[in-house]
Amino acid sequence: MLTSPQAFPVFLPVGLLSALIGIVFIAACTSDPAPTESYHAAKQHADAGRFEEAMFEYRRAAQCGHPVAMYELALILRTGAFKSSDGSPIAYVDRDTAAAQQWFSAAAGALRDSVQAGSAQAHVLLGEMLYRGYGVARDTASALSHWRAAADLGFPEAQYRLAVARFESGHHSRAFRLARRAAQEEHAASEAFLAFLYQDGYGTTPDTDSAMVWLRRAAAHGDSSAMIRLQALRAAASDSIRSSANGDDESTP
Repeated sequence: MLTSPQAFPVFLPVGLLSALIGIVFIAACTSDPAPTESYHAAKQHADAGRFEEAMFEYRRAAQCGHPVAMYELALILRTGAFKSSDGSPIAYVDRDTAAAQQWFSAAAGALRDSVQAGSAQAHVLLGEMLYRGYGVARDTASALSHWRAAADLGFPEAQYRLAVARFESGHHSRAFRLARRAAQEEHAASEAFLAFLYQDGYGTTPDTDSAMVWLRRAAAHGDSSAMIRLQALRAAASDSIRSSANGDDESTP
């Protein structure tokens, strides 16, 4: 069980939270270090496997109103896990869905303020909350609108989210075009997703060679599952070649 020496702040009911959120943060927040510094420290601790320290810094940054820290802390508490870039759990914490819901609600308000300031990342995260129903009512149309706005600001993560959403709704050709556009920006998740589309022929002609190319690029850009998928694809291709060769040998008079 991962714990932190700093307890969660006392939360008000969600309806009052939106109105009085600033007071809650002021009461819980310490000004040193700055919330951005705490957020970056949380990421560094998590990357180094220091998950108790990461939770401490996530909580401190979130309490001081850092919107991305609020969102990521809520995800950790909702799933009970720290996850790698490909979504695989790498460390577990106690799940707390009530606290997660409150942090999601807090994040929604803070992200809306950041959206008004033109933050592409805020558009992406708020879109994800609306698309999945995290702390807010599900609203697919609004989610897609936020992702399109972020994509217009040149944020490849938004193109990736749009691609996945289009794939999930069965629009495979559109998903392929969006994924390829984001992959060309060296976005690792998009490269891995594009490889999947090539491999299984969603929105395009099946192309194992292209799938391997994009998996290599995804692995080079930090997708931890891409190399495993690449090795499996190579093994399958080798087995297919051997089977074909054996078949030719058996048919030779």
